[in-house]
Amino acid sequence: MSTTDMERFRRLPKVELHLHGDGACRLSTLFELSKCGQNGINFPADPEQFKPFVCCTGKQPSLQDFLKVFPNIIKIISTKENLKRIAYEFCEDCFNNNVIYAEYRYWPFAGVDNKLAPNDFIEAISDGLDEGQKVFKVKVRQILCFMRHKPEEAMQIVKLAVQYKSRGVVAVDIAGDETLPMDQRFIDAFRTAKEQGLHITVHAGESGPAANVKEAIESLGAERIGHGYHVIDDESVYKLARDSHVHFEACPTSSLFTSSQVSEEEHALKQFVADGTSFSLSTDDPGVMQCNIADEYILAEKMGLNEKQLIQSVFSAAHASFLPDEEKKQLLTELDSRMKLYAKFF
Repeated sequence: MSTTDMERFRRLPKVELHLHGDGACRLSTLFELSKCGQNGINFPADPEQFKPFVCCTGKQPSLQDFLKVFPNIIKIISTKENLKRIAYEFCEDCFNNNVIYAEYRYWPFAGVDNKLAPNDFIEAISDGLDEGQKVFKVKVRQILCFMRHKPEEAMQIVKLAVQYKSRGVVAVDIAGDETLPMDQRFIDAFRTAKEQGLHITVHAGESGPAANVKEAIESLGAERIGHGYHVIDDESVYKLARDSHVHFEACPTSSLFTSSQVSEEEHALKQFVADGTSFSLSTDDPGVMQCNIADEYILAEKMGLNEKQLIQSVFSAAHASFLPDEEKKQLLTELDSRMKLYAKFF
């Protein structure tokens, strides 16, 4: 990777659809906040010793191993002030990386063990995003996540998503351990979400099999699939996804960090490109992996994607965004204008 590559892809206008708020915190912010003594926090005072508590330094044996740092991050950020700050800083990071539209997802019950109610969790993030969007002139919408090990929360999260539509919540998602069976309460919650006008994206086929992608489409009404790499392992499911015009939210770096994909050479993304499957590039958890969105484009280019394909993936992301039709048209117009300006320099 050269400095020129990094600058080229930093300047490229981008749309990011798959990013977890707790996984996108700045390391410097987490270190600063960890010293405040809130929520019974007791982490190393040395920054280098602190880093392994909130970051993964390389490839992990599995997705579950990758996720082990998240309870530490949740402990640090679970106050209203801290959530507002990380959401605001996220908008600044979007601005610095030329991401003009992003969708920011999170589990609203994450702060319960630290005595932070889901409503307060959502409102703090919404306050930070509102302020950040005004200052940095970026657009961000929110996705509320169910967790596979917490089916009892699903319908409550749908109600919260409906309640906070006016604050920018546009969709629901499910994340967590794909080996757990799909509880009927999730199926009911997704159905209700759709009836209430919410969009649906589903983590499936990341570490789990293609059958999970089929379930997401047929039982949960997924419009987009988070990751979904293993869909290519089953030709019939892959055809179902393509025929259903499902969009895949690919996150190249995290797919390697979590061992969801064996290598760059055998990555499902290459198959998506070859088949004309709708996909886009996102970071997933950039803070945890110490990467940024430009790194994803550099990695995708290393996998063999050319500039035309990379630019097309940005427009695919915009088309697949969960914005209302009129706002989506405005986003596509702005994207087209910025791409023409970008083309003059690169």
